[in-house]
Parts: sequence; C-alpha cells; structure tokens
Amino acid sequence: MDNKQLNFATAIIHKVLSRNPTTAIASVLAPHLTSEKVSGGHRGEIRRIEDKLDGRSLANMLITLRMESPPSSKRVSLNMFGWLVWAEGSWDENVFKECELAQLRSPRATISWLPETSYIVPISEKDGLPHASEGMRSLSDVQEAAQLLAGKDVPIQLLQSVLSKTKLKQAAVVNATPYDCYLEKV
Repeated sequence: MDNKQLNFATAIIHKVLSRNPTTAIASVLAPHLTSEKVSGGHRGEIRRIEDKLDGRSLANMLITLRMESPPSSKRVSLNMFGWLVWAEGSWDENVFKECELAQLRSPRATISWLPETSYIVPISEKDGLPHASEGMRSLSDVQEAAQLLAGKDVPIQLLQSVLSKTKLKQAAVVNATPYDCYLEKV
C-alpha cells in the first residue's frame, strides 16, 4: 500500500469513526507483504501505519490474529497483526471497550487458512468486465499475499470478538477492501 492509498484509507476510517465516536470502531489488518519502499521491513510497515493513524487522531491497540498451522507448503507466520482503532478520546464511553477483541487483543479461536483451491483473484480482460479467476495455481507474491487472510473465517472471528459483550442489536460494517467478497457473504 503506497502513501496515497494509506492516506485515503485512514481518511475514510477517521471520517466514519468521528461521526459516532462512542459507537464505532475499526479493525485494520496489517499488510502481510512488506513494500520495497519501506525501510525496516514488516516492523517499518507497522510503524508507518501507526504513524498515519496517530496523525489522524485515531487511537489504536495492536491486535493479533492467531492462525492455525498452515499447509506444509506455506512459510507464513502463525500470527497476523492488525489494530483495533477508535476516535481519540472516546474510549472510556465506547460500547466496544469491553469486547473480547479489546480485552484479549485477539479473537479467542484460531483462524483457519483458506485452501489455495479457493483463492479468488480479480482479473480483467482487455475491454472486458472485471471478474474473478478462481482456483488459479500460479499466483504472484502480491496476489498470494492478498489471499492469506481471505475466506469466511477471518471476518467471522473478527466480528464475533468485536460484537461480544456489547448490547448492540445491529451493526454496520464498512469493508474498505472488498478484494474477495468473503466479508459480504458472512
């Protein structure tokens, strides 16, 4: 994610959270693949995102998604990182303050990996409409990294851990990166 995209994403998060600071929260997942333009590798990416959130007056806490053991062909971390984000100064009255994700800083259950055969890669042919190519076997590093946190298990675990211990009867979910449409199916 380049700086322009990150600025746009944090601006949207700020706009949504500042409208209802005591009843809104965001979960932001850290990129799995680090940009070549960022020094410091993965920690540099995390620091860059934290700085952008701080610059928008968005308070945050680091969260961890604990993944199940990956297939033997994958060399990936068992912990994926992200942030729980809220409007600065609103935490004491925020309805999500006591949720499982805030208290444990991780969903309680481990998250399953999406099988490679279920990967969805948005593609567009010349002069054609964008569509998904499902089950592609030869993916670029960027395409594969986009799939690592795909599937229904990630949004299910995040939503369950965020909505736990709240008295909300409804929730609105804004998906700023509808890459594979799994969140919309949950």
